[in-house]
Amino acid sequence: MILTLKLSGLAFELNASINPPVDDLEGVRNEAMKNVGFLDVFHYGFGYMGLLTGPYYRYRTYWDHLYRPFSKVVDPWPFTLYKLKQVACFLVLFFIMDYYYPTRYILTEEYAERSFLYRHFYMYPTFVLFRARMYIGMSLAECGCQMAGLGAYPTRCKPIQGLGPKDYKTTEELCKTPEKLENEELDFETVYNMNVWKLEKCNSTRTAMKIWNNCVQYWFGVYIYKRLPIKSMRAVLTLLLSAIWHGWSAGYVVCFCQIPLFMLSEDIFIKFYQQTENSIAKKLWYLLGWYEKTTCMAYLGMSFLLLDFKENLVYYKLVHFSGHIIALVLYIVALYCKLYIWKKPTGDKIKDK
Repeated sequence: MILTLKLSGLAFELNASINPPVDDLEGVRNEAMKNVGFLDVFHYGFGYMGLLTGPYYRYRTYWDHLYRPFSKVVDPWPFTLYKLKQVACFLVLFFIMDYYYPTRYILTEEYAERSFLYRHFYMYPTFVLFRARMYIGMSLAECGCQMAGLGAYPTRCKPIQGLGPKDYKTTEELCKTPEKLENEELDFETVYNMNVWKLEKCNSTRTAMKIWNNCVQYWFGVYIYKRLPIKSMRAVLTLLLSAIWHGWSAGYVVCFCQIPLFMLSEDIFIKFYQQTENSIAKKLWYLLGWYEKTTCMAYLGMSFLLLDFKENLVYYKLVHFSGHIIALVLYIVALYCKLYIWKKPTGDKIKDK
């Protein structure tokens, strides 16, 4: 899966380096893109760092790791120890949740005989189990990259996940005086798959999707979403391609392609949240958005875990398609609230935009 992103991403990088923008702040045409040979591609594709679980990183990041001085200057231990402490907590949580709320329990007769409320709310602790597993895997993958020095860049070069330094010209300038790098603050933002606490606290499915497996989301956003000619179909087609990238199981398609159903109401609620000044009302809109995001991820996440279409159908019937009903009810509520709460931008604000 990661190899697919790396090789196709490298093709995009090489193509972009032929016709870079005039200012080229991101360093599209850089030294890494000169004389890329077969062995360079092979070592980039099959390097152990991120090969199985990610993170996805560009060829330029791989090249900088080898030929730039940052990996030799940075001290990875403080970053890695912080991650390992998180992993220890996630491991405890994983074993507890796996003992009390195993995923396959929902296919048993005992689960079918439980009350509707129990069957409906079972998805929340099950998704906690899934998240803990993903957090452990991705955090350990990040630790591997950090200990190798991959993805280390000066903070003032504005590195972002997947891309690397947004201000690559500053990166090149700093490399001319490597002795001064010891006074620079460096980080591994480029290879951070997931900001766990931001993901848990956000009140938007869109935000959660961008934070979840962030480096992979960067690839889909830059090379798929922004390049699709039909803007109205970008989100649906990107989600469909993401499902196919994960595998050919029906559960992936069922999971990803139903996300827009929850976004119908979420987009409206987020605007209510942003335009509300009253602290209590703002907190209520925040909680509603957080509930919808959590329900969306937990409910559709069951499809991601079960994968088989028949098993998905069995589960949805057992919970009486409650997640779909919640999404539709919230959309109707959002449309109703829109008639009375929506604040249209004034003429001055429209001109400013």
